[in-house]
Amino acid sequence: MPPAIAVATAAAKRRRLEEALAITAPRRWLHLSRSTYAAYDHEVAQAEVVVVSATDAASSLRHVLRSLTAKSVAVLRELAALAARRSDGAVAFDELLAVARDRFHATTAAALNGHLVEPLDHRLVVRDGNTLRLGVSPASLEGALSVASSAATAAAR
Repeated sequence: MPPAIAVATAAAKRRRLEEALAITAPRRWLHLSRSTYAAYDHEVAQAEVVVVSATDAASSLRHVLRSLTAKSVAVLRELAALAARRSDGAVAFDELLAVARDRFHATTAAALNGHLVEPLDHRLVVRDGNTLRLGVSPASLEGALSVASSAATAAAR
């Protein structure tokens, strides 16, 4: 059995749902009726403990990375390399754009934003104004990228 990295009660699960609703409600991505929430609330009230394993988290990260285009993965690698050189891990968007242009990953800000949509949606990258940060540790990201790229290579054979 993989080691458990988080244990949550039903109240914590309910709080995560409320946070997700607060985040997505302004964008109108998620609509829940009262009846849906009530059923969910009843269901989690019956559960005593929820265990999230490290294997599940790594698997989710690999799944998201497999959905990215090659250029999006390259942009993530560049962001990780730039963030690793800084003590706070913050990278200016313009700096990432300059590197992406040099390496032909993206030639315009709009193209770079396009490559960052999925990583931002899945919180692999966090944006604060003109500053970008990795939402996961660089080591976790690089490990998942290695596994995803080797799986893609094996599937292509």
